[in-house]
Amino acid sequence: MLKNLKVQTKIIVLVSASIILSFAIIFSIILINLYNSGLNQAQTLAFEVSKGNAIDVKEDFTLVEKLGKGLGISIEKYRKKGIANRQAVIDMQKQILKSDESIFGIAVAYEPNIFDGKDQEFVGQSWYGSNGEFIPYITRDGNGYNIEPAYTESSDKRWYNETKK
Repeated sequence: MLKNLKVQTKIIVLVSASIILSFAIIFSIILINLYNSGLNQAQTLAFEVSKGNAIDVKEDFTLVEKLGKGLGISIEKYRKKGIANRQAVIDMQKQILKSDESIFGIAVAYEPNIFDGKDQEFVGQSWYGSNGEFIPYITRDGNGYNIEPAYTESSDKRWYNETKK
């Protein structure tokens, strides 16, 4: 094909092809570098955002842990003084939910007759276990609260039994 062309035309075609090929190679290298740079920036951004979110989640868990421990200490002080009051504990649970909108629900669960020795008086009543155990679980319900037993006889209580070990 190039045999019939003048030398000047052959040179122009070869130089043009070389220039086009050089531009294609340079353009490809630039695109690859842009892609790698964008990928590295995205990974760095994702890492930084997840690190910030991890700090927020840790702070939330720390707050909830402190609230739970504080509630437990308060309840035990009253219980050991012999002034255990089921309604007062439920009111404390509601107060915690009222004070922190990020907490959806809170449970208190006592072994049978450990809280106040009065489980028998509460058999068959809502908010209590089937044998009257003091196990209120309080959740938000619109502007009010929903109170139910933290578990039932058919519940899988691994969350409780495993930590008890």
